[in-house]
Amino acid sequence: MLMLTACDQNINGIEIKGFTAIEDEFLYYANDTHIVYYITSYGDGRRGFGFMSPYYNNNGKMCKYENRSIVEIR
Repeated sequence: MLMLTACDQNINGIEIKGFTAIEDEFLYYANDTHIVYYITSYGDGRRGFGFMSPYYNNNGKMCKYENRSIVEIR
């Protein structure tokens, strides 16, 4: 379970705090750092579980969300 503070998001009924959805079913960015993550969840409520991983582009670099675009962190 993700337990961070800030805006709340829900994925399959599981609350995700501190992240905002990008126009994609699985991509979210952290509200404080703007680093992009791939987040999925299965089940619901207390029986649910999820997976969270930083998003890497084709060059193998982590990315952040700036000005409505996903950009490589340099």
